[in-house]
Amino acid sequence: VPGSTQFPQLQPATGIPSSSAVAAPTTTTTPSPVMMHARRTPDPTPTPTVTVKLPPPSTATVTLPTPTFDWGRCSPYGCRRDGTPVR
Repeated sequence: VPGSTQFPQLQPATGIPSSSAVAAPTTTTTPSPVMMHARRTPDPTPTPTVTVKLPPPSTATVTLPTPTFDWGRCSPYGCRRDGTPVR
């Protein structure tokens, strides 16, 4: 008789409440760190759009050397201040 009374007492005390309580916190803590890593990846993507603004100002510098020197008399290596070609 005393042996049969021990079984019903162990099942509700250790099996039902403990399993449901432990399962709840474990599932909520695991997905939180995964979301943080996913948000860091899209940040560096919008940066390359800034490089498009650089090419326009470079065209203005090409017009400056033309009136000061006569490039027709110069050799492919360059010219001196006197206008003579450099060999």
